[in-house]
Amino acid sequence: MYVDGQLLIDHHGIHAFSNKKASIHLEQGETYLIDIYYAERKKTQAGFKLEIKVPGSGLGDLSAQVVPAPLSCSACGDGFLDLPTEQCDDGNQYGDDGCSAQCTIEACELVTSEELEVTQCGVCGNGLVGENEQCDDGNLANGDGCNDQCSIEIPPSSECGNGIVEDGEQCDDNNQNNDDGCTNACVIDQDNIVCGNGSVEWGEECDDANTMNGDGCSVICTNEVITYAAYCGDGVVNQSWEACDDATESCTATCQSVDAPECSDLVFRRFVIDQFVNQGNGNMSDKLYIGTAAQATPENTWFLLYGNGAAVIDPAISGYNNVPGLAVQRGNGTVAVAAYNGTSGDDREHIQGYFEISNGQILSIAETANQGMENQLDGICNMIGNDELSLADGDAVFCSTTATGHDNFVITYQRDTTLCEYALYCGDGVLLS
Repeated sequence: MYVDGQLLIDHHGIHAFSNKKASIHLEQGETYLIDIYYAERKKTQAGFKLEIKVPGSGLGDLSAQVVPAPLSCSACGDGFLDLPTEQCDDGNQYGDDGCSAQCTIEACELVTSEELEVTQCGVCGNGLVGENEQCDDGNLANGDGCNDQCSIEIPPSSECGNGIVEDGEQCDDNNQNNDDGCTNACVIDQDNIVCGNGSVEWGEECDDANTMNGDGCSVICTNEVITYAAYCGDGVVNQSWEACDDATESCTATCQSVDAPECSDLVFRRFVIDQFVNQGNGNMSDKLYIGTAAQATPENTWFLLYGNGAAVIDPAISGYNNVPGLAVQRGNGTVAVAAYNGTSGDDREHIQGYFEISNGQILSIAETANQGMENQLDGICNMIGNDELSLADGDAVFCSTTATGHDNFVITYQRDTTLCEYALYCGDGVLLS
């Protein structure tokens, strides 16, 4: 709202109901122009009330006469065809161009302007309404009130379920489902919008059946960009043991040069996740958290276990086992793994896959406590709770389902020393006579 050109009240675009006040000094006997700019975005739930009060003073009550001007939500010349009050609207308030200053259709023979060629009558799109034309808005575009055949277009009525939020609709999710947050009457139903139930409902970008951040779908069901720690395969040589990191033939899967000597003490491993499933508020994913809960690393990539004469040692796994994936701790000849679930009841997490090693040998895989994990594979691995561990073809195979608490297991390995010829030394396990 402006008073004599001075801005007093501004609600700043689309907004909920609000009550704003403003004061201005008035001089007795003067006339003040009040301009109100108001735009309705919807046909419902819109409107305003203007109250003008002139307070009294110690010299007596002041009086004011308010002369309102008529309000209109449409105006001739705004470029929008408002039926039935307008026959046309060409975006201006000039006559002699096919649409008069009162937004009525001008017949071609009534055009008298010297700038217009009467011989153009009957050509759709020239801005002149010809004998067989209902309208002519100077273009051949559809959807603007006058189509490409110069016939008046009647705005289509709203159709709930077409995926387009139209006038009178609060939502439209392109279906007639009544329990997905947007009813079959295109009204938002907050009771059926539940982030974390595994179903993407109105207003949600994603729903991964949990309410955790850091797994690609946030606690408020918006998409997240996962930040990974450095790993072999990210395209950047950013770890001390990487000689290369690209997809060329000169770089191995373990980020070593194909021309490097065969003799090496580097030992690598990788986890391959075949499946993960969540029930209720479970938040299991195929991501790995190696030595820290701060950053995830993708599955199926090679990581260092041993190099430069020493094993890689991570902090104790108990410090970061509550992560939305597998917690991994590297040790001296061991790799400890935890699948953790801190929820209760029927909230379950399930993950299965296998562990591979390069330049080494897997010796065993076993649970770290009596957690009901079978040290064999019987072919039954599902969400019921058939936890299994096994060595198969040199790989450590695991299958874990957790309801509360966690499943912990340890994989033991040894380096492959047959690739290199080492000098005998005290501590090599060979007793010299």
